[in-house]
Amino acid sequence: MKYEILILGEPASGKSNFLRMLAYKWTLADSAVKQIKTPSMLLDQDIFEGFVVDRTQSDYKSGTWDLKFENQEINIELPEYNGEEFLDITQHANWTIEWNERIINSKGIVLMIPVDKDEVYDLAKPCEQQVETKKFEKKDAENIVGSDFNYIRFFQQVALLKKISRKEVKKIPLVIIMNFWDKLDKTSINITPEDRLESVLPWFYNFIMSNWDKEYIQVYGASPLGSLAESLRVRDKYPEDPSKKISDARQKFLRNLQKQSWVVTNDNPTIKNYDLSIPFIWMFKRLGN
Repeated sequence: MKYEILILGEPASGKSNFLRMLAYKWTLADSAVKQIKTPSMLLDQDIFEGFVVDRTQSDYKSGTWDLKFENQEINIELPEYNGEEFLDITQHANWTIEWNERIINSKGIVLMIPVDKDEVYDLAKPCEQQVETKKFEKKDAENIVGSDFNYIRFFQQVALLKKISRKEVKKIPLVIIMNFWDKLDKTSINITPEDRLESVLPWFYNFIMSNWDKEYIQVYGASPLGSLAESLRVRDKYPEDPSKKISDARQKFLRNLQKQSWVVTNDNPTIKNYDLSIPFIWMFKRLGN
């Protein structure tokens, strides 16, 4: 079967590094998901030298991910685009033909939302160049995808394009990943991913939980790069004379690469699952139903 899955996320939501680490995890012998053919954009070798993936380039438009799961072959189309492009469509009702087709053809949606909506950092930049984005400044709130109403508007448009009645519960497999969960992990806050979604986007949370079939929506917390994320750099921005913190982070990251990425569930939010496949396996079991 061939399924098209939309991987969505605002700028600096961690989509590129999540997918790259997922591709790495699926190469491991104990992975439940096996890769038959991997998009070239996910074969970047920098991760094996302790460098993170640079932000998605504009020329990365699509890729086919051929996978095998439970003796079934799954061919996933992964449209690639900058987070700014997703940001743009949430702010406008008139979408391009390309985006309309993406929505109509998609069989599942993965939405990545940073756990800290007040602070979003571009990990591809050195610390001194990172820019803090204030998400809830009143004058800009309606123009930022992080606001509840932009997300609500987007999913209303999804239902419209898929010709699903407003009164009908939606049965499109939807995974919401609260990304950079390591930021919460550092503070030892014992909350579930679903709790966090409700706290940062209460209107959107109520909308999506009221309109989606409970069997077709799941919220996870994830950390694609672990607690060392903010000290890692892309290759071409790695300083010639790195600080001890940056140098140590790179070495620690490489020392135990298999356990740098993890997922938490609503049932056990304090337990780190070192298998980024968990959200996708949940979705695979619902595709085509």
